[in-house]
Amino acid sequence: MLRFLAFAYALAAYSIGMGALALFGAFLLGFDLVPRAPSAAGLALAVDIALIVLFGVQHSVMARPAFKRGWTRVVPRPVERATFVLASGLALGALVAFWRPLAGSLWTASGAGLAAAYGVFAAGALVLVGSTFMIDHFELFGLKQAWRAGGRRATAPEFRVVLLYRLVRHPIMLGILIMLWAAPRMTIDHLVLSLGLTAYILIALHLEERDLVEAHGDDYLRYREAVPKLIPRPGSAWRETGAAALSSRSGD
Repeated sequence: MLRFLAFAYALAAYSIGMGALALFGAFLLGFDLVPRAPSAAGLALAVDIALIVLFGVQHSVMARPAFKRGWTRVVPRPVERATFVLASGLALGALVAFWRPLAGSLWTASGAGLAAAYGVFAAGALVLVGSTFMIDHFELFGLKQAWRAGGRRATAPEFRVVLLYRLVRHPIMLGILIMLWAAPRMTIDHLVLSLGLTAYILIALHLEERDLVEAHGDDYLRYREAVPKLIPRPGSAWRETGAAALSSRSGD
């Protein structure tokens, strides 16, 4: 019974998280499904920045090991990750729902440029989604932990590297960055969103890498030395024999 309830909760959280991510992707492409009322530029900018900060604080604070240690005294450990996914989905959904437009745009792609923008965006989405399966998609989003509720406990994560993780240390975030900047129409508020979330990603990766070094020590330090953070470079691929997948993601 415990496993069923935990898994049902995790599945609901997963559905909300994936729904919010799909809504966000449509929003980035300009397919806005939410009615927007006009507002003063200063108020709109303040609201938009507050929404970015809200998402960033929620996402990064809940991903930190110190927070998790205290949080699991309140939330059962098997659904801790699912609760993170649920909170992230709600924060991302709120960002889309309450976002305020700003007048003006930097570019609007058409013809071949529009096709290229869609192609680059699709590539970013593929990198994002594919990277989650290169590690453990169902553990990353809390389903596996919930399924184990009441059964055997998960073993400690080990340091392993596979596929895109051999080329960059954070391909999930690389995919998000590509999606943020491959805009068919770069409006002023989309620019604010892209700049704000890019800044958040850079801060979040600094915090995550600190946690990964603490968790894996010299193994991660050697990996960090050999493989770039976000932008692949010639000759920098991870070549350790027998490596598989980097399974210890903290959640940013």
